[in-house]
Amino acid sequence: KGVRHLSGDTGSHGLVLAHEGDWNDSLNWMGRAGRGESVWTSMALYHSLGVVADLARRVLSDEALAREMEQRRSAIEAAIQAHGWDGRWYLAGYSDAGRPVGSAQNKEGRVFLNPQTWAVMTGLARGERLARCLQAIDGRLESDHGSLTLWPPYTRSDEHVGRVTMLLPGMYENGTPYCHGSAFKIVADCCAGRADQALASFQKVMPDNPAHRSRVS
Repeated sequence: KGVRHLSGDTGSHGLVLAHEGDWNDSLNWMGRAGRGESVWTSMALYHSLGVVADLARRVLSDEALAREMEQRRSAIEAAIQAHGWDGRWYLAGYSDAGRPVGSAQNKEGRVFLNPQTWAVMTGLARGERLARCLQAIDGRLESDHGSLTLWPPYTRSDEHVGRVTMLLPGMYENGTPYCHGSAFKIVADCCAGRADQALASFQKVMPDNPAHRSRVS
């Protein structure tokens, strides 16, 4: 029921509607009028449809259900590849006004971590797109303390994005090393065969990291 609902709850680009945000609930203005779309939620749906298709075929022995899930998965993949790619990385989404969020066109919040890591984790990023996603992560979203949620941080309110734009730069989701996002990044590294980068990212967010050891015992 859940994946059927999501795969039908799409906007003008065929991507899942954002409503009050996605994993990043500070993107709560992006789709508050019911038209904005989330690339990350679309990627999560793509992955989930594959899981349900596999369960339908291997556990339930329901070939019709498996084929339905695969058809829905193909549709959301086509939308992601056609409208979620910004040329050098994947977008965060589109606002109600149809403006891209997490785009090279934006002055702030040009690139978001989660769409890049999930594109790698799910296998949506292939070939040149895979290389570019990893390049965006390594070149723009790394810090000594973990992977940044987005870059560059927002310094002024943007009604097309959400309350993340009202947070101080470097606070909460506004361009911080966020442990949850870093965990996705570590998994993406493993999926891409980048064990050294995965280990380095893991060490960055550990409280016993010699570079910024916690004073709390």
